[in-house]
Amino acid sequence: MRRVLLILSFLCAAKFIVAQDNSATIFNGAGDFKRILGLQTDFSDVKDKMGGKRIEGNPYLHEFFYKGYIRFFNDQVMQGIPMRFNLINQGIHFMDGDRELVLNTPVKEFGYTVTEDGKENQFVFRNGFPPVAGNTEETLYIVLAGDKTVLLKNDVKKMREAVALNGQNYYKITESETYFVYDAKTKQIKKISRDKNSVLEAIPDKKTQIENVCQQYKLKCRSENELKLLFSLLD
Repeated sequence: MRRVLLILSFLCAAKFIVAQDNSATIFNGAGDFKRILGLQTDFSDVKDKMGGKRIEGNPYLHEFFYKGYIRFFNDQVMQGIPMRFNLINQGIHFMDGDRELVLNTPVKEFGYTVTEDGKENQFVFRNGFPPVAGNTEETLYIVLAGDKTVLLKNDVKKMREAVALNGQNYYKITESETYFVYDAKTKQIKKISRDKNSVLEAIPDKKTQIENVCQQYKLKCRSENELKLLFSLLD
């Protein structure tokens, strides 16, 4: 058990060897970095150096890099940065020339635009929300919709030990998602499920408006898209 914990700790904290690198030019000295050495973009065939076990899956929300922005806590904004987000450790990976680096400096917000099949989808990540369900103020959420009443998503990946059909042990990266509603006026955050009744229970003061919107657009709030539409129409 101790060996397994050591392996998982090594994998989740890094999954690769890191070293301090202060030579990055893309931020012009705006942040501290870790440099990634020998990182594999496809984790399906990676072998853990400590245990020799196969790893299935990858830790990123999007495997490829997309250009976006980062807003630091001093409100300095850096634009046009190729990045991707590690859902295992919430690490922001970015490219500086041919080097892949991980940003150590805390950020207030970041985002990028994903283009797939000719469609553009913007992803915005933000922290600073009250602690809830094991999350802290440093937890970065995906902001899905809303202004005063905000729909948030906490997308998490974890590495779990599994057994293949041939009896061999390996590590499988699994993904889970949790939704929250944040009231900017009361500064309260509550966990919700993909269900209209759950939303009504979380924000009862907006019951009439929620019922009207759901009736007009025939929403049951059982999908993320329906939740996004609802929250985009709330005051």
